[in-house]
Amino acid sequence: MTQKLWTTQEVAEELCKRRNINSDYGLAKFLGVDAGTVGGWRKGFRVMSDEHAATLAPLIGEDPGWLALCLAVERVKLDNLAEKMRDVLLAAPNRVALVALGFSLGFAPYLSRFGIA
Repeated sequence: MTQKLWTTQEVAEELCKRRNINSDYGLAKFLGVDAGTVGGWRKGFRVMSDEHAATLAPLIGEDPGWLALCLAVERVKLDNLAEKMRDVLLAAPNRVALVALGFSLGFAPYLSRFGIA
């Protein structure tokens, strides 16, 4: 089974859908953040922090570690590297491979924060 590669924009939209939230202000109020932050997420200008990802992952039915890796790929500024990272994530047969990828890319602090490494 292939997992979805989430973007910040998709996470925000999925949360709005599941919680019946109809505005950036409503989502910001629900999360306790500034409406400008949410606006940046939904317009694709900003990438969600790992702390927000850890909090929101269960609310959208996703694993926090997986979401952290997806958002790490979103933060990569080199298109070629981001594409390669996406390919590896989608091809990984199990979580062990993903954790190994995370360590090789220097994401150990993020992975341990979510209790997967």
